[in-house]
This record gives sequence, C-alpha cells and structure tokens, in this order.
Amino acid sequence: MNKVLAKDYKRWTMRVQPGIRYTELLKEAQTAGMSIQVGTPTAYAGLTLAGILATTSHGSGDRTTSAIWDTLIEITWVDGTGKVHVSKPQDPEFKGMVGGIGVYGIMTEFLMQMTPPSYTTLITVRKSDKNMMQEINSLLQITPHILIFWRPDISSFKAYMLKPADKGAKIEMNATATLLPSIAGREKGAKAFALMSSTLQDDSDALNFLCPLQTEASLSSSWASVNGEGKWNVTGPTNNMQASECDDHCNWNDNEVFYGTAQDVEFTAEFDQLESWINDVKKVFKEDLFENGKTKYRCMGPGYLWIRFGAGYDGYTATNAGMKRPVFLQSTWLRSRAVPTYPMRYQFVVDLLEQLTLCKYKARPHWGKNHERTFTYPKCSVRAMYPKFNELLKLQSAHDPAKMFEPRLFKKVANNESFVPSPRCTLWQHCYCEADIHCPVGFKCVPANAFPEYKVCKAPMKDEPNTLLPKIFATMAGN
Repeated sequence: MNKVLAKDYKRWTMRVQPGIRYTELLKEAQTAGMSIQVGTPTAYAGLTLAGILATTSHGSGDRTTSAIWDTLIEITWVDGTGKVHVSKPQDPEFKGMVGGIGVYGIMTEFLMQMTPPSYTTLITVRKSDKNMMQEINSLLQITPHILIFWRPDISSFKAYMLKPADKGAKIEMNATATLLPSIAGREKGAKAFALMSSTLQDDSDALNFLCPLQTEASLSSSWASVNGEGKWNVTGPTNNMQASECDDHCNWNDNEVFYGTAQDVEFTAEFDQLESWINDVKKVFKEDLFENGKTKYRCMGPGYLWIRFGAGYDGYTATNAGMKRPVFLQSTWLRSRAVPTYPMRYQFVVDLLEQLTLCKYKARPHWGKNHERTFTYPKCSVRAMYPKFNELLKLQSAHDPAKMFEPRLFKKVANNESFVPSPRCTLWQHCYCEADIHCPVGFKCVPANAFPEYKVCKAPMKDEPNTLLPKIFATMAGN
C-alpha cells in the first residue's frame, strides 16, 4: 500500500496508496517533475499519509495550506462491511477521516493535488524570547509557513521559515531538508545520559558546564543542508526542502548515542491563546525549574518546545475542527531507555505543562502523539472539546456497525473513561499523580509552584557540587 498509482500532468495530480511515507512521496514527486504544496508535509518524513490524515498531523501554515487534507481531491476507502467508497472534501465521510483515527474504514487511495515543479526558500532566525509574541507576529508577516523550536530555559527560540522562491533566486539543486538528521557515528553517550537521568540530586558544577552545551545543541539543527553543510538560508527544490527523515538513527531510536526515546506530546489551541500560554510556560520554568532563581544552573535535557501554525477545518474530531486560527503546541524531550525506573530529569516541568495546556487552555491533544493519560484525565474531558463528536459516532454506526476498526483509545474517549492511578503510574505516563505512591521511588506528589492546582512528582534534588561531573567524565572515558 505504498505505491504511486498514476500521474496526471494536465491536472497536476498524483494518485497514491496512503501507506506511502512522505519521504517516499517527496522523492517520487521530484522524479515525476511535480511538487508537493509548501507547508503541507509533517517535519518528520517517515510517517505514512494515512496515519497523518487519521491523526490530524500537519505541517505549518498560518490560515493557509498547512496539511495533507488541504491537498486531497478524493479518498477511496473500504468500510466495515466491505463496501468501497470514494469521498470528496465536502462529504461527511471525508471530514470524518481527518482526525478520525480510522474509526470506520481503511483508506486505500488518495488523489492528491500537486503543483508544477517549484523552488522554496528557507530563512532561519534566532531570537530572544523576551518579546516572543511580538517577534512571532513580525515573522508571520514574512511567511505563514513557520516552525519554531523554543528553549525557555535559555530564553531563546529558533524560527525556520519557508516561502516560495523569488524570481531570480540562486537555486541550490543539492539542498535537502536535514532538520531531524541521522546521528549515526556521533560520540557514544548513552551511559552518561543514563547516569544523568538516574541521579536524583543536582550538581551545580556539572550543570553549569553541561547546560550551555546541551541547550545550544538542541537549537543547532539546520533545516537544510547542501552537500552535508548546514544552511540557515538557502533556496532549493520544494520537494527537497519540506521534511527530513533519520531512519534508525534518530535521537529517539539510536541505540548508542543516547539510547533514548522521545517524550512527545502536542496540543492544538487557538492563536489568541498563544501569548498567554507563552507567559505561563515562562512562569513554569521560572518558578518550578529555576525555583525563582535558587536553581538557575538547571536546564532541561535534549529537546525543545515546538510552535506551528494552521488553518481551521470544518470537521468533527480533527484537532483543528471548528477553530478560527489554530496553533500547534508541541513538547519533545529525550528520556533514557536504559533506566526505565527513573523519569526524565525534571520530568515535573513536562507533566505540569501537559496538565496546564490541557485543562486551562482546553487545548486538544494530538491523536497520534500524546500519552493515554491526556485523553483520560478525569479533570479535563477531551470528548467535551469536540462539539461535533457525535457526528463521527453516526458515521461509525453507519459504516462499521460491528466496530471492527474502533481503536481502544477512541473507545475510551467516546465513553469518557478516566485513567485509574496505580503504583508508580507516572513513570509510564499512565496517570498524573494524586499521591506519593503514583510517583517513582524517592519522589513525592506535590502541588506545582507556579500552578498549585496541578500536582507533579518531585525529588528533593539537593545541590551537591562536584559529585556528578567526575562520574560523567569517567563514564565517557569508559571507566
């Protein structure tokens, strides 16, 4: 289910099987002399088109083309009774497929609107987050297609902007997207990373040394490269500039460099909530991570917060359904797989941001990224966030009455089921804590400093200078 079935050069369309990944589609489009529309692919190109559509995955485009459903002319699919359907964007069945997590059928063909071959310009800027909302509004005047990586712990963000190339622009035909590069061959640091994760106390000496290296590395990626050299600003073929793939050597799946896994969550909110959310994030970092200046030496591990932009959609359970001007708020941090009984270092920051974004902002969790607890939090019903949820249930009843395609997660959301806390359940993101027993050993469930209405797991983490750094150096040296 990953083939290109037909190309139409009169209409500039491609008919594809939706099991094809973006990384394959982009190559096929380039070979065929067609272009994907700017801003529509996901940043990570290793996802299938069907999975992207079913979970409302997206690119970035403020109030304009920003996702695969913006480019689809029709979907061919098979329902639970074996009947074949062809649905167009105005049809209820098409709308239900977007963010419908495959609840009433299997998609078998996409007819996609392509464009003639084109070129895209990358513009990269690094900014202080002091006046972040003002900076974002200014950048959106340049182009609607922006992806932001933000490190609140160093008060800095990086914006990657894509726009159609100006006439006469210098074209680098070898330019390729490398935002999520392969880390194969880098220095092996898995043991040191595990040591950092499993050490409960702080070491201000170690963190003063390591944090500048770690935080800058997280913002060092170039969206594009030319012959292996990273570029902040470059123009290349549109298909080559859209998304990147790191296969088996990504930060989150390589077994030697970090031996990590990505703790990845995303929420969709309205643009007019963004400034308040940014300020609340800063408050969390100031009062919980830095403890109002007492622990300024701290930093989060490898990772960042993302901000991307979209357009509203007349759908049912798409995360942007019924919205005016959606903004996608994502949190991605690396956790060691070597020490599963320990959370990510300063996990409480991430847990607090999740609860805050879900409950205060009523932001909708991404169907394909978030942990189950974000969909089953008894304090904040996800089903209630979708006024047209029943429309999807009607489609399910009509096309899959036996519920053979119903995912377990969808059933829980439809029934408003809540997670049941259990011992150490926060370790696996199965719950948010209500009592100490829900936390890892050595941690206590306490009200957050910045927003005490939410509880998080914290360890004492006393500062013990010159205790961690020697161990890290010894580990890196193989001792």
